[in-house]
Amino acid sequence: MQVVPDPAPPALRIVGALSSEAGGGVSEGSGEVAPPASGEDLAGWAERLARIRFAARQAKDWARADAARALLQGQDFEVRDTKEGVQVVPRRKAPG
Repeated sequence: MQVVPDPAPPALRIVGALSSEAGGGVSEGSGEVAPPASGEDLAGWAERLARIRFAARQAKDWARADAARALLQGQDFEVRDTKEGVQVVPRRKAPG
């Protein structure tokens, strides 16, 4: 998984297909599906949830995968499932 600065700082774009070739993509798959803790780095939390979602999808644990997606969406992240893995991208807020 790779964290790349978004062209419009301070947002971060978390991009990275989590596959077995990517090395350790499922290592956090058994982690807790929970909202970010107070003061927790949101980019790190989103990356962890993306790994959990990927592992859950690999295990066909649809309820866990859906729970991870719902939490990510609740924190204004877009979740994109691709054949290569999971991408998590911050949603752009409308100016105003």
